[in-house]
Amino acid sequence: FQATYCMTEAFAAEKEGSDVWSDAVLMQSKWLLLQTASPAALIRLKSSSSLRSEVQGLNDIYFHHQCHSSLREFLSNKLIESAPTEGLLIQVTTSSHLLTNNEVEYIANGLHMPKPHVSCYLVQEFNTEIDFCNKISSSFKRDSEAVYNTLLIIQCEAGHLYGDLIACARYRVYDECAKAVCSKFFQQGMTHIVFIIQLPPHTTGSSFVGFQGEPWMSVHIDELHSTESEQFTLSDAMNYKISELFVGASHIQRTVSVDDSSENHESLPSEEMECNPPLPHIVPQHQRLYFCIQAAVAKLRDMSNNSDRAVQRIAILHDLIPKCRQSTLATDDCSFYGALICHISRVLLKRDEVVGFDKNWVLNEALDCRRLQQSGTFRNSLTRRLDEVITPIFAAVIAYCDQYSNLNLVKESRDSNSVSKFWLSMFRNSDVILFNYEDMATNPKSDLGGGRVSEEFKCQMPFFWIIKEAVDSMLSSVSNYGGKNVIDTMKQVCSLVSQTPLGEVLGSAPDDDDVLYHCYLHDYVKSVHRTYHKNSDISIQENNLVTDALNQLACGNQFCSVNGHRSLTDRICTLHVVYEIHKAELLWFGQLTQQIPSIVLSMQSSNSPNKMVLHLYAVEKAFEHLEPPIMKDAATLKNWMRDVQMSHNAVDSILLLPTTPSSFSRSRWYMILAIKLFVEDIILKQEGTVIYAKRLYSVLRNHADFHEADTVDMMKKVLNSMDSECRETLKGKPSQLKALRNDCHVFFMEVVSTLCFGYGTPEDRLIKMLIDTVFSEKGDAEVDTKELSYSETTTDSVPVIRSFLLKLLVDQRSEQVKVHLQNYFEKSRRAVSGIDQGLCLLCVQCFEDSTYKEFSLKSLKELANEDIVDILEKAYTVLYNQHTRQFADVSLSYLEKVAYMRYGLSVVAEVLRRQVTVDEEPIVAHRLMQIANKICTDRTLNEFDPFVCTGPSVFLVKLIVRHYGIACLEKIVAKHPWVVPEILQNEGQNQKRDPFVAYGPDYLKVRDAVSGAIYGNLVKELSDVVKAQVGYKVSYLPLSVFKVATLSKASTQPSKQIPRNAVTDFEECIKSQPHLGKELMSIVQTLLLNQQSGPLFQLQVSPQQPSFARELTTIAVHTAIVLSARKDADVLAPFVTMLNNPSALVNAYLPTMPEDNLPDVRKAISGQFYQCPRGHPYLVTECGRPMVTYTCHCGAQIGGHDHVLVSTNTAARTTDETQSGHVLGSPEGRSSTLPERSLSPAGVCILRALMHTALLWASCHIQNAGAGLVQLIKPALKEQDIPEFLLRHLEKDLTLLGRALGRSVDEAVLVLHLVLHDILVKDVPKSDVSRGMRALTQRPDRDNWEALFNRMYIQPFLKDWDQRVGATMQAMLNDQSKDQDRLFFTVYERAKIDEKSMEPHFWIYRPRISLEHLTQNLSSTEDHKRYTLLNSFLQEEPNLRGTQYLPDIAQLQQYLYNKCNGQFDRKDGKMTIGQLIKKEKVEGTRAHLQKLVSSMSKAWELVHERLPEHARLRVDHEYLIPSISLDTELDYLIPTTTGAGVCTSSLVDFLVCTHNSFIGKCRDQDKKWTLQKIPITQLNSCHVVDYEHQLIPIVLSHCHYSLTYGKGQQIEYDFPALEKHILDRFIYGKPHIMLEIPHVVFKEDRYTEAIFGAIRKKVHQETLPREFQEQIVNELRSMHKLKEAIDAVEIILVFVSSGGAKADKNLGEYAERALKMDKQFCSVAQKYCKLKHVVSLWQTISIQFGRQLVLKGQEPFEQLDKGFSAALTESHESELNRVLRSYDIDPLLGLMFEFIETHLRHSQSESEWPLIDTLQAFVDTHGISLGSKYFDQLGEVQLVNNQAVAVWKHIVVYQDRQSRGM
Repeated sequence: FQATYCMTEAFAAEKEGSDVWSDAVLMQSKWLLLQTASPAALIRLKSSSSLRSEVQGLNDIYFHHQCHSSLREFLSNKLIESAPTEGLLIQVTTSSHLLTNNEVEYIANGLHMPKPHVSCYLVQEFNTEIDFCNKISSSFKRDSEAVYNTLLIIQCEAGHLYGDLIACARYRVYDECAKAVCSKFFQQGMTHIVFIIQLPPHTTGSSFVGFQGEPWMSVHIDELHSTESEQFTLSDAMNYKISELFVGASHIQRTVSVDDSSENHESLPSEEMECNPPLPHIVPQHQRLYFCIQAAVAKLRDMSNNSDRAVQRIAILHDLIPKCRQSTLATDDCSFYGALICHISRVLLKRDEVVGFDKNWVLNEALDCRRLQQSGTFRNSLTRRLDEVITPIFAAVIAYCDQYSNLNLVKESRDSNSVSKFWLSMFRNSDVILFNYEDMATNPKSDLGGGRVSEEFKCQMPFFWIIKEAVDSMLSSVSNYGGKNVIDTMKQVCSLVSQTPLGEVLGSAPDDDDVLYHCYLHDYVKSVHRTYHKNSDISIQENNLVTDALNQLACGNQFCSVNGHRSLTDRICTLHVVYEIHKAELLWFGQLTQQIPSIVLSMQSSNSPNKMVLHLYAVEKAFEHLEPPIMKDAATLKNWMRDVQMSHNAVDSILLLPTTPSSFSRSRWYMILAIKLFVEDIILKQEGTVIYAKRLYSVLRNHADFHEADTVDMMKKVLNSMDSECRETLKGKPSQLKALRNDCHVFFMEVVSTLCFGYGTPEDRLIKMLIDTVFSEKGDAEVDTKELSYSETTTDSVPVIRSFLLKLLVDQRSEQVKVHLQNYFEKSRRAVSGIDQGLCLLCVQCFEDSTYKEFSLKSLKELANEDIVDILEKAYTVLYNQHTRQFADVSLSYLEKVAYMRYGLSVVAEVLRRQVTVDEEPIVAHRLMQIANKICTDRTLNEFDPFVCTGPSVFLVKLIVRHYGIACLEKIVAKHPWVVPEILQNEGQNQKRDPFVAYGPDYLKVRDAVSGAIYGNLVKELSDVVKAQVGYKVSYLPLSVFKVATLSKASTQPSKQIPRNAVTDFEECIKSQPHLGKELMSIVQTLLLNQQSGPLFQLQVSPQQPSFARELTTIAVHTAIVLSARKDADVLAPFVTMLNNPSALVNAYLPTMPEDNLPDVRKAISGQFYQCPRGHPYLVTECGRPMVTYTCHCGAQIGGHDHVLVSTNTAARTTDETQSGHVLGSPEGRSSTLPERSLSPAGVCILRALMHTALLWASCHIQNAGAGLVQLIKPALKEQDIPEFLLRHLEKDLTLLGRALGRSVDEAVLVLHLVLHDILVKDVPKSDVSRGMRALTQRPDRDNWEALFNRMYIQPFLKDWDQRVGATMQAMLNDQSKDQDRLFFTVYERAKIDEKSMEPHFWIYRPRISLEHLTQNLSSTEDHKRYTLLNSFLQEEPNLRGTQYLPDIAQLQQYLYNKCNGQFDRKDGKMTIGQLIKKEKVEGTRAHLQKLVSSMSKAWELVHERLPEHARLRVDHEYLIPSISLDTELDYLIPTTTGAGVCTSSLVDFLVCTHNSFIGKCRDQDKKWTLQKIPITQLNSCHVVDYEHQLIPIVLSHCHYSLTYGKGQQIEYDFPALEKHILDRFIYGKPHIMLEIPHVVFKEDRYTEAIFGAIRKKVHQETLPREFQEQIVNELRSMHKLKEAIDAVEIILVFVSSGGAKADKNLGEYAERALKMDKQFCSVAQKYCKLKHVVSLWQTISIQFGRQLVLKGQEPFEQLDKGFSAALTESHESELNRVLRSYDIDPLLGLMFEFIETHLRHSQSESEWPLIDTLQAFVDTHGISLGSKYFDQLGEVQLVNNQAVAVWKHIVVYQDRQSRGM
């Protein structure tokens, strides 16, 4: 209509309705509509296929003809350029802020109108219409006769809410206009009226009309305010990418690349893809950096305790970054600002390339309605997006540049300081400091997070860490450093560095400038040599010592003479080379000073002339400190001994370093150790012996070289004198004298083993003296033996060859000792008078143990491909050439080669096993297999006699069968037939082995009768025999049926097939035996038909059935028979139920399942448990309410004050999370067995095997059992998969049982048969078994039943299980002839041999000495109570072994944390660690990271099964992956407190706790042991319990044994010496580890309880008064104002949480002065709020923002887990409405908002928890005061946490309706 009206006047001469007129009307209509459109709507036309082609033209009209850029531009066009003849009526809608007085004046100037001629009013400021009319009437009046125009501007805020008010104001304006026409002023000028109506970007349900029609001109000006010179225009934004806008791109030829068109432009027509004409000018947006400083710094996470660093950083950046774009620094690449712009622009360009962003980013913003609402104007939305892109990159640059407070060193280039100049030289070189977008974002498709800033110390050298990393990487690529090639190494490194851009920057430094070098030296030492002394002065002095020492070495003559001058590059590279050479020395120097800090002060004050041997000088000072206090009492000596123990490892390590010269005197250390042993072994045990320590000290003080005979001789004299004197003083006390002599003997033996042989080879005279001590020659031929002792002892009545001295001699392996070893061997032969079989075997065993120790540090792969091939070839050559069959002809060299071959074949056996094991990586070793084949098939070395088969070939077979089982041998033979000699290859004979022979003669009688009935038709005889069996013996029949009838199906021989008529007759006979019972009768019928397998074909007996599967079948049948026969035994009720009715156990607590033991611990301790922000629990005793604060081991604050808990802490979980049913998960995930409750590892395996077997039988035979088992097993399985699942678990049980007992799986099978035997035959007393214990309905019932079963069956069996197995094995052998199973007889050495024959004795089997064997031996005796630390060590050994990987894991976590800048996008977690490592450009870095991942993988494999139940940070089973590798997703490795990342957090926490716990146990033995504390981030190998490959050699050194053919090996362990050795070698001196690795925060999880907790801790918080809250809400009406305020307040939150401030400090003042925030975000808040109100202010604004989103139908909680999106039911809503009627809603709304945003968002696992309980705990934790009535009434609604969001939204809607009276 308006267009027609306009065109009627313009086309007066034209006929209405003509084509020209119609076209004109259409164009005018478009013009009018375009005039009221928003710029976002115009941009959105690009997404419309019909109007896309018109966008460019409409864009030109909109901005250049209609002038929508600003109100000033629009009014200038309409009032000046158009020259109207009458006053205009204009209605302007806008989304921006309304005009201020200054802006009105700015508009007046632009219109060339005096300020008084322009009036501006806000309609909301008038109370009545009269007031309004009176005020505006002045605009229509003139003060004089002058003619001039006036402008009346009427503004309305939130016009969509005041449509009626605007209409009324417009009506009154009409009145005033009409009055003006009639007045005298009408001819004195025009009055232009402009209504400015503020509207949100998207408005619905409003009475306001945006298009008024004639005479009003309706227009939308999105941004009223004129574009500042520093801001970009919308035209710029529409034509350029963000990267181009940032730097200004008028000079860039703007073409659209093929890549840009691939995705976002796919549907655009071809003309859209053409080049746009270049714009004349683009305002560069790098000045936005100034306004982004606070937001960028707020993204950083400082790892130091410097709370003021963030504010300092802002001050520095404000000095370096200008606010004005015109600053010359922007174009000066030599300035910090210029270089910063260059770096960020490069990252932005790379971002465009990687992410694929193009010029359509403006369209994307226009299409995002939510962002438009939050931003207000479209230009604000674009500016916000620009800042969102720039700020994270800016933050990442700051984070990188301010490591170690590096920004403190920067000054502008005008500064003449060389350090500042070097800083800028480094920073502006983009080849040295390259910021890559892909490196900043782990997932390039996601936005960047913030950054992590490290400040371990304040650096003095600019960017020193860049230089360090670069030189280290070059050094790692140069292989020839150290020793004689030091100079060449230095030259190569210098050359490599010089060729890099970094080398160019370093080369630009003056050669004569020492400042930079010394700055770097300071930083380098600080970074590589960490000190942990409580006294900071000692730390400083130690660093000075190391600095001076490294400087002396690096500036030595050997390096100074290399070049004519020493450039900075040369000096730095030399420093690195020197440190790498002396790294171990400095490492142990630091460890030594940590134990004896006083030596640092001593070294500093003594002015040593040569500090280049710092570690040796420290050792000398340590010797002075450790000088024995001989004149003191025993207590003082004990304290002194402790000091020696703590420093023992460090001193030993320094003395054993290859660089320690042989000339360095060690005698003083030997003296100290000798006195320490004397104190430990004698003085602390025998009163009155201190005086003899003084004597020993006097003879050792000047000469204590225990490699010399004189020293040992003097020591013996002291001991003998003490012996003789004590003989007098202890007359009549023979037991005390004997104890004293025994202690002296122990001391002497320890001195010989530790000091004489432990530090090198003794001199010949000493060895000869020791040999003479154990032998006494009576003549030319006769030799007697004696015990090695300090005194003359009587000779043995029977010659005894002891292994102690022999082992020491063998271990030396030097040519010098071989002569003495031969002498020892010859004398031993003479002593035993030619009967030297035992002697030869003893020598072989000593040589074999020594060989094991020699190669213990090498991996299996290294051994298989290098060493073992060599030693086997050498052994083969000697044994082949010197082959003999008589002991008398054997030489010592021959025995050594026999040991070599035995050890080599043990490695061959392991390699063969790896090649046939599915779940392990096979080792390829072709040469090893060739030499092994040659040895095993050589008829010279092997005897393949039918009667005696022996030699290396048979020994290899023994190793495989006895270690890994017969099934493993079968797999190996299938691949390598040569392994088993042909004479032993008799297929299927293992079926003849009958484990049931353990039942004795009655069973054999029944079995023979069954065989006779089946094959001889002797049915009547069978009936008679069966009737004679009563009680449990009736089960002998089904056992015999299985053995005779069922297993016959495995044979292919016709004679073994059972005739059908025989089966029929047999069945008739069985039916006539009613005393069998229906259960056993059914089993017999099943076995006769070979139907015991059910649907599981693996249990079906057939010729093709593998041997191990047949063993499993035997176990299943045996279990079913025993439990059926003993079904009435109360104690067996759970097993019987599993066998017959597993559905009854759906809710039962099955045996051996892991449990949540935390509730039990808490019940046993009075007090209240809480947990720190990272989930670590702690206890508050007494009343349970905290009174003081402490620091958790992870660094978090715990406890509280005045009974108020620290806000970041929460009440710890008290619920019992033990699961019922079967919860072991996949059998493949079980790698080891832990003790459970009263059960040992072996007991656990036995019970689990019985349980799985019973359930397996039920799954195969009980109808409908599958449905019950589906409910019983967690996680759930398909019913058809259950039998195989249980079978695999049974296999794993047997494997782990064998491992726990140190035996093969075959012997583990026999163990289980023997346990079943005991269950059947043992007549146990009647026990009080409750109904609950029978059904296992509760945890205590399960615990009690396990203890009962363990006490009745398992413990008695394990006391003598070894003998029982041996006896049963012998019975099985006696049950069959040798010819029936030659392999079985040979492997278990039951064939008779000639005692004089040598070969069979050399190749007898010796069980491996393993930790399992040691543990079993210790636990089976009372010694485990005496040697508690050794017992604890062995029990926790797998966990302790994992602690050695802590330094590598800590490094990996630090790398990942740094890589993701402390924040992580959840989408990034799907990337693998391998993919991340591939991004590293340096090969050395990639290899190092792979090593770190390998360490984590090994640690995870060792302990991951323990984490769900035994770790403080619990890992849900869904995240418990079986292994970690390079293919593992990143989210499993990045340390977090929720989700998959808790795996690595829990792993580290568990290992640290294991380390600290065991060190604490050792400290409990000595309360005066002062533990040092080391942060985990600074761990190295000398701090952890690292004994990999070292423990077994130590165990071998402390065991004594004898070896006899057919009887196996008898081992005796020296438990006290072993415990002492382990403590001295691995434990003493180890520190307490502080867990300080930071957890990564997901980007969407940035604001958590921890942030708000830190604020509340540092600044006391109060609730903002209600009146201020209302004023703030009224001021911030629009969405974009609220969003701006939230952004500003969140920046303030971050700084307050990190730095703190005074609670009463004005918030506005803090923002302006401290944070340099110029922009006003809320005048009320900035004027009246204090920092103590900052949390309440955040709540107020955020809640109002969320409330508006809800009322608009949008989601208030973005990115919240979908698990919390459950809706409310109608009944819930009705109940809530009832409750809310009596509530003050605002406090509840605020509480729930903070609860959802800071707690629930990060607690996905709590989605099903009761909402009220969780909310109550949240309130209690944070000390929030809220009436109990809230929880009492809300608790009636029965809500859960996943409904929390729905509840909050419902409350908002309810409150809105109440306010509107609905």
